[in-house]
This record gives sequence, structure tokens and C-alpha cells, in this order.
Amino acid sequence: MNETLKGFHAWRTLSGLIVFKLMNPALSLRSSPRLALANAFGVLGESCADTGWRADYLPEPDQESVNTSSFRGGISVALAEALKGSYMPSAQQKQTDEAAELAMGRPSADFRSLLQAIHSSNVSNLSLMHPRRKVLFAEGEPARGVFILRTGRATVSISSSEGRVVILRIAQAGDLLGLNSVLRNASYNTTVKTIESCRTDFIRRKELVDLMERNQPAAHAISQILSREIAELTERARSLLLPQTANAKLAKLLLDWCEQSATSKSPAPEITKSFTHEDIAHMICSSRETVTRLLASLNRHGVIRLTPDSILIRDRAALQKIAAG
Repeated sequence: MNETLKGFHAWRTLSGLIVFKLMNPALSLRSSPRLALANAFGVLGESCADTGWRADYLPEPDQESVNTSSFRGGISVALAEALKGSYMPSAQQKQTDEAAELAMGRPSADFRSLLQAIHSSNVSNLSLMHPRRKVLFAEGEPARGVFILRTGRATVSISSSEGRVVILRIAQAGDLLGLNSVLRNASYNTTVKTIESCRTDFIRRKELVDLMERNQPAAHAISQILSREIAELTERARSLLLPQTANAKLAKLLLDWCEQSATSKSPAPEITKSFTHEDIAHMICSSRETVTRLLASLNRHGVIRLTPDSILIRDRAALQKIAAG
């Protein structure tokens, strides 16, 4: 538990600094470190009372598409409303998804260890299929539990009061969504939206905390998952906060996608278009118009080739030179 908590506090501090810088671009972290830290913990450290769960509410079978008969304690009215449009996957669909995960080398050993601990401890969870562009939870909502992402991808973003949105990272299968907020017993501090059809397992906060307290392998697995989140967030901080042009940020993003692509080792890696220009703008702290202009310029100079469904990397060396600034 100590390792897990240390990892969580490091994640919270780094997250807070990124939020502070994004919302206060005119201030320097170096010249105002105390102010930055104060704001970091102000943004991410606001606690709220545990809203708990209403065990007296269980939707009728024909009232919602979510079947909660196997989920002990029921779900709250607010959560039931949030889960509209989602549905329970079939046993065959679960087996197909898990076979695909293993074939692609996922999930990680820590994630498998956590799933094993959940199953052996008989922790109740609600397995759901979510459609594309479904918001799993939003900033400010009470953190009632974590979503274990079993298949698919989702964006993890923050926003300002003026409506400015920044996508912090892309969650992959094997990620625990909302974990840091659940450990703090506070509101969710990010918004998570599915990029494609996803399957998740939802675990209530109390169930997760109890599991960590009585099962050391589960606590260790969660600490490792938090550690990977810190490493990923550090890299995102590097690309968002260091002085780079929008062109350099876009080039680095495309190179990162090449590494994640199954065809990245081919002479001309192809990236499937999963994001709109506005989504990409949110990832590099720019505007949709700028992204459209930069992609058109890269296409015109033969660095990439744009198609309706993909981006073909034609000159990786040129892209690396642009990313280096």
C-alpha cells in the first residue's frame, strides 16, 4: 500500500502541474514554483464527501439496456443514467475479446495479476460494452468507482472554465480509469470518452479499497499501473510544456502513433484515422484550423500522404527532423 500511495501522490502532483500550466500559460513554472504547486494541489486536491451508492435502486429489465442483476448492491440513479447506451457483453464476445488481447500481447502481467486477484477475491463488477464517443465519466462527477478498460481505447482529457480542452493521454486496454480520484475519495478530475467500441469492468470504490487492503498482489499490481501512468504523463508533460512549435508537436504525435501501430515496421507505416482534426488539436494544445493546415503542408511536401481512412508516413526521417524542432 505504501508504494501505491507514493505512486498516487507523484501522479497527482505531476497532473496538477500540467493543469496549472495549461490553464495559466503566461506563468512560468520555474519563476513561480510555489504558486504552481499551490495551484496544483488546489486543482487536484479538493475533496468531496463520499456520495455512496443507493442500494435501493435497480432498474427494471426493460427500463435500461444494462442488466444489473449480478451486480451486488445495485447502482445509483445517476450512474444508471450515465450508462444509457451501454450493454452487457455476451460470454462469447468476452472470450473473443480476451483471445484478441492475448494475440496482441496484452494485457500486461500486472494487469493480469490484478484481474486474477479480483476474480479470486470474488469482487463484484459490472461488465459493459460502450459505443464509440461514449463519455464514461466527466470532470466534477463523484468518483464512485473505477472502469477497467478491457478492450478498445478512450481519451483522457481536462478542460478549463472557458471550454478549452486538452487530451492528456489515450487510454489503452489494461488501464484503470478514474483510479487516482477513487483513491482520493474525491470527484473525477478528468473526462474519459471512448474512441471506439469498448468493454469495461466497473468496480465500486469500496470494493477496490477493500481488495487493496487485504490482497498484497492486487495492491502491488495497482502500484505498477500507477507507475506506468506517471511515466506516460511525464512524456506528455514534456511534449506539452517544453518550447515546441505546433508543427513539432504534431510530428512527434504522428511518430508516437507509428510506434503504436501494428504496421510501424513497414517502410511506409500507415496510421488509421481514429481522431478528428479537433481531437488532434486537443492533444497538441492547438486549434483545429492549425492542424488542418499543418497536415496539408506535410502532405504537400511528401512527408505524409493523407487518405480518407488513414495517414501514410512516407518520410519518417523528415518527420523526426521536424519533431526535433
